[in-house]
Amino acid sequence: EAYDGQTILLEAPIDECCQAKGCWMVLTHGEESVRVKFLDYGFFVPLDSAGRTVRLQGVFAIRDVPVDEARHYLEDAGRHDEAAAISEPQRSYEITASGVLLAPEA
Repeated sequence: EAYDGQTILLEAPIDECCQAKGCWMVLTHGEESVRVKFLDYGFFVPLDSAGRTVRLQGVFAIRDVPVDEARHYLEDAGRHDEAAAISEPQRSYEITASGVLLAPEA
């Protein structure tokens, strides 16, 4: 919570990304996950980015995601059964990235 509203620099592996456009990605470290969206919808990541390492700069935020939006993210990831099960807002850690550097494929 100390980082809420702060600009941060982060490096982590991509756990999953939007399979429709590449307009978001999720980074996971241990039990914690953060959803990354891109400033002004200005850029995207390749749809096959999962597993690659990313370095990014952006503003961190903690927010409650409305049911429809939470379902939308899961549907974009191809997780339709999980999306249908959501019935209340979801607490989310998010970063709005202003810059992203994607490591080369191995």
